[in-house]
Amino acid sequence: MIKKFTFIYVFALLSSVFFANAQDCPEANNFDLLRGNNVRAITSSSGTMFWDLSDATYEVPAGSGINAIFASSVWMGGIDDQGQLKLAANTYRQTGTDFFPGNISDETGEAICQFDKVYIVTKEEVQEFIDNGFTNPSENILNWPARNNPNLIEQGLDMNHDLAPFFDADKDGDYNPENGDYPLAKGDNNVWRVFNDAGNEHTETGGEIIGMEIQSMGYNFETDDYLNNSTFWDFKLKYKGTSQLTDFYFAFWVDADLGEFQDDFVGCNPELNTAYVYNGDELDGGTAGYGAEIPALAITFINGLKDGAGNDLGMSSFRSYNNDFAQTGNPQSAEDIYNYLAGFWLDGTPITEGGDGYGGDTPTNFMFSGSPNDPNTWSECSEGNQPADRRFLMVTGPITLEPGAINDVTLGIVWGEAENFEYPCPDVHTWVDTYHSNMLTHIENTESELEAVVSNSVVNLNQFSITPNPASEFISLESMQPLNTQYASLFNVDGKLVKNIVLDNGNKHTINIESLNDGIYFLKIYDQYRNLLGIEKIMVVD
Repeated sequence: MIKKFTFIYVFALLSSVFFANAQDCPEANNFDLLRGNNVRAITSSSGTMFWDLSDATYEVPAGSGINAIFASSVWMGGIDDQGQLKLAANTYRQTGTDFFPGNISDETGEAICQFDKVYIVTKEEVQEFIDNGFTNPSENILNWPARNNPNLIEQGLDMNHDLAPFFDADKDGDYNPENGDYPLAKGDNNVWRVFNDAGNEHTETGGEIIGMEIQSMGYNFETDDYLNNSTFWDFKLKYKGTSQLTDFYFAFWVDADLGEFQDDFVGCNPELNTAYVYNGDELDGGTAGYGAEIPALAITFINGLKDGAGNDLGMSSFRSYNNDFAQTGNPQSAEDIYNYLAGFWLDGTPITEGGDGYGGDTPTNFMFSGSPNDPNTWSECSEGNQPADRRFLMVTGPITLEPGAINDVTLGIVWGEAENFEYPCPDVHTWVDTYHSNMLTHIENTESELEAVVSNSVVNLNQFSITPNPASEFISLESMQPLNTQYASLFNVDGKLVKNIVLDNGNKHTINIESLNDGIYFLKIYDQYRNLLGIEKIMVVD
């Protein structure tokens, strides 16, 4: 069955709206897949995820042809110092888009129309580059969109910006694989993109431009446990606007079709910062469905926005809405979307406990927060709702956003089955509990490992000796302390790499230089993380 969805019409008179700093950037036209484990997830070079404007791809199990999500994107908005709403959000890009490929200049605050591409790198190819003595980099490593990559400068791109993360072997602040630099791969498979909301008019919502640059890394792990059914998504929010924004929210919008799209329920576990989708009946039928063995899908805010005191706000609210145009239905303007971010319905009334979250007496931030298998808590099961096509919004905020602020948000998406899934009202909360703490620990360890690589300080500079020097055929490198699987690189006086060397363990190392032309060279010695340990000048003579 073909998925049917309703257009979100923007009733604002776009021609009369003033869009501050709007450039003339084209819409994103490129998509690629995060793959390698049991999930195939498509993402665009802009804000749209799991939807390529004609087909959905959040396929799990990989190769099954069954998708667990139809479309996702990010929403964000806040109030400037003049009381004006600044907002950007995408859904299906039917009426246009609020996000554009590329970054925003630190100097001018204007969008730079480039990077209409999803960049891919694997941990395997990075490790192979390291194991080969930092020679023969793959195309993905050569074209990694990091600061001042000379390969991309030659292609006409403006690279003098802090972009994709990389290990800076020679500590010069610029990315160059010839000097031993390489991408920082968080997972076994990684996709990176950069987009912004300042590249053009906001033709999906009519909202005024925020001035936000979003750098996003998606990654996964190839394992034999739940991680093999998971993906992770980092969003680095770099605010390039000039005015303070108060009551700023960031949200992950999801049209979550768990197989067959017409029979879904949704809910959340606020204590674990997690939202989820499960089946509303005992059979996920149709060619797009999972059949009688029905899984669930959960999304967790691993890191949310941080307030002024540094407290992680996590998932500060969760709400679903209907695919119609009632007061609990599709938002139709920037103001409607901001109401949803702030926890209100389209008519400005708050979400309330019980029923469908509308018209009650007790305001709440979290809809359907009870476990579906517990009839004494609030869930779609306990309310006896009719399963249908669901959309939901996971929100973090509000915070006050100062010009130049950088915020990091991370989401984890887990798909899976559990022995205690007894439909139509499975115990989703217990299933989330089983993986939640392990997932957080795994991501924390991954972050710590990368931080250790990056932050290892330069030590023992010039604690080496070279003999003979000048030399013609061989030199002997002696270190004050034994080296453990270290590396060295020879550069000529023009800074060009001429030779990479893998050093054996121990204090003394013999290096063949008979193939070098006469002249002055510099030998740079690195540890196993490519941290610079020393630089020695060498004179090569006949």
